Amino acid sequence: MFNALTPVIFTADLSVLRARWNKLWPELYTDARHLKKKFSIRNLISTEEAAAFFDAWAADEERHAEGFIQIMELVPDRSEKDLWEGLDARSQNFSAINEYLKTNSL
Repeated sequence: MFNALTPVIFTADLSVLRARWNKLWPELYTDARHLKKKFSIRNLISTEEAAAFFDAWAADEERHAEGFIQIMELVPDRSEKDLWEGLDARSQNFSAINEYLKTNSL
């Protein structure tokens, strides 16, 4: 499906492409992996079912990210490798839910 898509077919001005990039990039891959890591550090994943849930969620988000990465590669000067590295380097901010993330003291 994506084979026919190339940067050449997009006629929008570079500033328009960058604006779209800036809108989409923060929404890409909300990062179940990082939330799972935060929960694990705080000992909040205490059952195999919870671990399986986070694994499945992360796998689902990764499939979505793979599709978005293919689209985002169409912005000039962006490679798949650069995009994945950029995702891994992004800081994660879960401050909106920190008050609910109490350490499990079992």
